Amino acid sequence: MQEKVLILPAEVVDFPGQVERILEEFPLPWEGKRVLVKPNILGPFPPEKGVTTHPQLVRALVRQLLRRGAKVMVGDNPGVGGYGANERAGQVSGIVSASLGCFVNLAQGVVREKIKSRFVNVVGFSRLVLEADFIISLPRFKTHSLTQLTGGIKNTYGYIAGGDKSRLHTLALGTRQFSELVVDIFAHRPPHLTIVDGLTAMEGEGPSSSELRPLNRLIASYNAVAVDSAMARIMGLKEADVFQIQFAKEKGLYRGAQIEGDASPLPNFKGPFGGGLRQFIAPLVNSLAFRYTHPKPRINFELCVHCNRCVNACPVQAIDETPNIDQSKCITCYCCQEVCIYSAVVISGVVYNFIHRKR
Repeated sequence: MQEKVLILPAEVVDFPGQVERILEEFPLPWEGKRVLVKPNILGPFPPEKGVTTHPQLVRALVRQLLRRGAKVMVGDNPGVGGYGANERAGQVSGIVSASLGCFVNLAQGVVREKIKSRFVNVVGFSRLVLEADFIISLPRFKTHSLTQLTGGIKNTYGYIAGGDKSRLHTLALGTRQFSELVVDIFAHRPPHLTIVDGLTAMEGEGPSSSELRPLNRLIASYNAVAVDSAMARIMGLKEADVFQIQFAKEKGLYRGAQIEGDASPLPNFKGPFGGGLRQFIAPLVNSLAFRYTHPKPRINFELCVHCNRCVNACPVQAIDETPNIDQSKCITCYCCQEVCIYSAVVISGVVYNFIHRKR
């Protein structure tokens, strides 16, 4: 049976009314239940950057849930380390204030959980993720340099607390492998409802690209994979172009999407490096060739303020305090680019630069 996906037009002023409509279209027994609202708080980015979930969407949802008698929690594990960094990211993004007193620090309690994955047996999940009666995921409409898009599936990677987020990058190298691992984590605790913040669409090298264009849509479904399918369509991608969707299908987590609303593709949408080209050639190259064809992160020292976020985020200690990136150690997980709030980490490579010059 295909999963219903609802796409609604929405600017910020429309969020309260459209969120109410979404909760009516996708009803759940909220009263008395512990509900975790899981936005995308990648790092300490202000709302206008379009990197994190818009705080007014969080506010509108929290108000509706409280009116329905839910016990609401709002939180995420950003791509930055440490208890204090978690809360600071929430404050800078405006989500702490928008949570109306319901913000929680997901890094407070970690539970080691066994998962079904060929890459890892045990992962550190935030305790509240596992204890919540319902989870509502609020991803942003973004591209992703490693997984093509950041949507309903990828937003659940924020379930992982502490250094495990970086450690897992070392266990599944490359687009296909890491996408499979993300789906393994998603499958352990799929959200019960997913609402995509599509106020803007991020292009280029997400998930922290500065290339934004207006979209003004909310995308909602019980099924997060169906949401990602709708996102892919709007980006001009086919389901077959996105490994996350394919692995979710193989696990029986998705059978197709029945879309209601405007899913028309954005003209000339610029995806991450190579788009479908990368996914076509990736299986044909061995691990040695991968090192030379895959785009690498590099430091733009004109923008760098030496905050050491990239140094602390690197799971294999490939970045020193200069900061210089040791490319012989780099596993191209792009954690450094994710956490840089100054756009000082850029993606560069021979194939990558050639393709982008052609655009």
